[in-house]
Amino acid sequence: MYDLIVVGAGPAGSSSARAASKSGLKVLILEKSQFPRSKACGGAVSERALSYLDFELPVDAYEQRISGTRVHFREQVSEKLRPFPLGVLVSRSVFDSCLLEKARESGAEIHTGTKVLDFAEESSAVTVTTTDGTFEGKFLIVAEGAHGTLKNRVRRKDKPSEFGLCVLTEIPVPESSFTSENDALLDIYFGVARRGYGWVFPHKGYLSVGLGGLATYLRNPRETMMQFLQDRNFDANHPAEFHFVPVGGIKRKIVSSRAVLCGDAAGFVDAFSGEGIAYAIRSGQIAAEGVADALRAGNSCRILTEVEAKCHSEFGSELEKALLLSRLAHFFPKLFLGALTGDKDVLDKYLEVAASRETYGRFLSWLLPRIPRLLVGQLTGLGRSSD
Repeated sequence: MYDLIVVGAGPAGSSSARAASKSGLKVLILEKSQFPRSKACGGAVSERALSYLDFELPVDAYEQRISGTRVHFREQVSEKLRPFPLGVLVSRSVFDSCLLEKARESGAEIHTGTKVLDFAEESSAVTVTTTDGTFEGKFLIVAEGAHGTLKNRVRRKDKPSEFGLCVLTEIPVPESSFTSENDALLDIYFGVARRGYGWVFPHKGYLSVGLGGLATYLRNPRETMMQFLQDRNFDANHPAEFHFVPVGGIKRKIVSSRAVLCGDAAGFVDAFSGEGIAYAIRSGQIAAEGVADALRAGNSCRILTEVEAKCHSEFGSELEKALLLSRLAHFFPKLFLGALTGDKDVLDKYLEVAASRETYGRFLSWLLPRIPRLLVGQLTGLGRSSD
């Protein structure tokens, strides 16, 4: 009998297992893949995500720091370097393995190559059925990502308007062109996918190239991706992978009697930037704290309801504001996205949000009163407010 069984060894699962193990709980992680695993991803890990880790990320776990961005919208391009770091670029196979090893160091038992098929909640425990037999735990954390189906035992399925679709590929480049001493500059392309964006991120030996948008709008993802690659002078037929991503900021149930969802399974993703790793790490930690509290209260499943409230109080409002910004930006692209590329102050202020130095709420409070001047500037061709 385990105190906690965690399904999934990504950032959410490993972080929850580490936090629970450090609290003295007997923890088992069940992961369907063997590690290190291949994980297609842009690989940008924000300062917010790094701040949630209770250890310093080893130098060999990331490739280089992110110092700024180039934002593209139609014919406009705005480049901004910041004196403070925005995050780091990682290979997800290396980064995720690092987090899993930290969970192991804390005492978690790890079974890789074990796929969870189902679970049953009982009065005082959870029975988990896998390809390697059954396991019992007092509580369960589901951190299987956006593609898993176990989450649907806890909450309803997302509507088509509540998840996005990402298409991404890795294009080889000479490793000699990569120097870890140089900070990375990320290229972001708005206007290439409705309710989303495209990207080109420089990694060691390859470029991560992709785009994502709301699934209901991205009707021809393969053709859209081919056009995006061709416009960047890449091979349009380069093989690509497709992944679903939940739209964050939408109210979802994440707790049942003895199970908690975290990370992508809970829908914790920034709807504007697409960031999910930060909220995966933190929601996993909060879920583990809730389980520890429930066990201290005599195996009381009632305590788990506090997990949902704590997630909302810590970052739920931020995700709601990110969803609002996403809707404004993509319903009025010329105004909002034009401001990001045409007004240095707007981009500068937004990067403070990306670096976790500012909140979406304060950013919107700062931005909205400036809209009339930004609009006048765009109409007159000035492209910049006087503020």
